[in-house]
Amino acid sequence: MRTSSMLCLCLAMLCASCTSLDFFGYADDSPLLVVGRPKGYKSRAFGAQLAATSSSSLDLIVVSGGRNTQTAVFTLGSSGAVSAPSSPDVYYPSTLGKAQDSGAGSALAGLPAWHSFDSETGSKVLVEGCFAVGEPSGSTPSVRVVCQGGEREADRLSLPSVLGEAVPPEEGFGLHLAAIRPAGGGGFLLAAGGDEWTAVYASGQDGDSTSAAYLAASSSSDRKLERLAGGRAELSLPWSTARKSRFFVAAGSTARGGAEERVQIFAENGSRLELLACVTREGELGFGGSMVAGDLDGDGNDELVVSASAALGRVERVYVYDVAALADQARLSPETCLGQATPLVIVSAPGQFEASSCDEGCGFGTALAIGDIATDDSGAELAVGAPGATAHGARQAGAVYLWRGALLTEGVAAAPSAYVVDSDAHKADALGSALAVAPIAGRSELVVGAPGASAVFVAFCTGLGEDIEQGADRTRNAKGKMK
Repeated sequence: MRTSSMLCLCLAMLCASCTSLDFFGYADDSPLLVVGRPKGYKSRAFGAQLAATSSSSLDLIVVSGGRNTQTAVFTLGSSGAVSAPSSPDVYYPSTLGKAQDSGAGSALAGLPAWHSFDSETGSKVLVEGCFAVGEPSGSTPSVRVVCQGGEREADRLSLPSVLGEAVPPEEGFGLHLAAIRPAGGGGFLLAAGGDEWTAVYASGQDGDSTSAAYLAASSSSDRKLERLAGGRAELSLPWSTARKSRFFVAAGSTARGGAEERVQIFAENGSRLELLACVTREGELGFGGSMVAGDLDGDGNDELVVSASAALGRVERVYVYDVAALADQARLSPETCLGQATPLVIVSAPGQFEASSCDEGCGFGTALAIGDIATDDSGAELAVGAPGATAHGARQAGAVYLWRGALLTEGVAAAPSAYVVDSDAHKADALGSALAVAPIAGRSELVVGAPGASAVFVAFCTGLGEDIEQGADRTRNAKGKMK
């Protein structure tokens, strides 16, 4: 943990004015916050999982060390101002023993709001500042929804009984989470999965406290679910010409018996999820091991970004798909998993730069995030984590690379527009193992997990240049001062 530099970084952040300048116009002295492993936190992999959430009064990030660890909740913004936390506001669950019993910390997701039962009124009320924590162990694997900055347990979600089908408790349910805001509004959704099932839970808004559950088998008995992503999209349904789906859920699964990895895309059909399309890449080991959905080009529909699994050590490419186009291709061959589905673009590991090197085996695509980090109205950015990248000569120190989304949807797979490294890099820091885009004080800020360093980096007003080869700005954590 870099305690020697943290005070200077925090002061720089608090003195900065971050809301009016172009993201790509900042210089190298842009402030960077390092949130180190809290005193007494048992897991040295702090930063392995993270998520961001916000409410009308608080902006939060939540961080865990992975399965069987507590989730630390940090307030980073309040009433439009940026704050610098010196310690977590709260832990969930409250004790490490409870985390170990339930497997808590396995997965995290941020939710702007959720409905919670209020004992005083006897009804459900909408509460803000929420996050979901996967608890895949114990007698009833489930997902906890915690709100009000970690102070209130709002809900406990387990595999439901839908349309008369009783689904038994599944070991591992809650290992995978994805938050969704459906097209056309209609509240907030949370997708949760285990080895074989995916369930989507809905919490309404504007006084609508109805909770519903959609259910789908995410894999067969010879497959194992590895990752979930969910996004908004207005999709025409092949099984109903009169209706359109408001959202989709993508489930990446690996084979138990040697068959190819695949990504299955589900869309809502009434109260159920129905398979919309299936995608695979022949010979691409771990395809679907990391995914994210987001609107890269500003058209109101989310694209799906898929990479291979970092655990296999062969992550080299990231695929960007138009979900509506995949659905159209699937109509032509509904029984076939599309092995030759054409992505909008394929992004490869970027290779050598001045302060980073990311070639085969660098973990490119381990973590993905989409958000409007730049404030120049050119659309969202895609952030790709590469925790095995070399930074300033330190092997496996890690890096994060960013592309402009509008260029990706046009099929342009040029060099990244920017990248993030730590100027005080150390071997095996694994920066880029987890990513999130946090809404803090009215801006979208990049949050990066570095579990090898037991730290999380928050790149406030990140200084990133457009032309890396011409000496672009890089976000840096320097000792004593910002360089």
